[in-house]
Amino acid sequence: MFSKKIISGLVIGFAALIPISSLSYSSNEQVIAQEKSSVPTSIDKAKIVQWIKQQGKEKEYFLDKLTYKLVNLDEDNDLELVASATGGTHLGNFFIFDKQQENFKLIVEKKWHVTSESLNNLVSSDKSPYETKNKKILFETIEQTGGSGVHEENTHLWYLDNGKFVEAWEGNLKTLTSFQNINSATIATYHLDEDRLFYFSNSYKHPEEDTNTPPEVTQKTFIFRFDGAKFVEETR
Repeated sequence: MFSKKIISGLVIGFAALIPISSLSYSSNEQVIAQEKSSVPTSIDKAKIVQWIKQQGKEKEYFLDKLTYKLVNLDEDNDLELVASATGGTHLGNFFIFDKQQENFKLIVEKKWHVTSESLNNLVSSDKSPYETKNKKILFETIEQTGGSGVHEENTHLWYLDNGKFVEAWEGNLKTLTSFQNINSATIATYHLDEDRLFYFSNSYKHPEEDTNTPPEVTQKTFIFRFDGAKFVEETR
């Protein structure tokens, strides 16, 4: 098992090294995407479950813990329906439905385990998503994945372009592993500024039984540039 002291020390030290938030938001006064405060009475969980079963790729889904919200994700005035269904520690599905006339059409389906907290943080009422110089509106979704002895949290930056889902960047925020009495951890963050993405990570390996020796931490930095569609790594 991981030592709480080691993890806490790593996070605190990293925060002191890079005092920035994970995602920098546009200062545009116009709120580009707003969360709807209430869901129309014509849309409820049973209706969304029906749409997923009718339009989804899988034969079976874990839909007991389905969460959803209505958000404006693109340039039109219609609200899109975003939903997440989790089953098990790392199993789940992420959906985006586009409103077409009086119905909602499934346009995005990902095998992502997205918690209700991550879904609710997709857009908050006090800030707007990051807007690139060519007017792409980036949203962040955090996926939890992993396996036996492994836990990962990955962030996905994406946008809708004429109804098409485009993933602009994917990066690892946290990886915790435990194998043969060796604990490993990677804690990372990123920052967006002037169409550049700055990614910072701290990693270490440490014997499980050795709680006295401080782990040796490896720090890495990567810079990505938005090329108009996606973030590509800059070469130095």
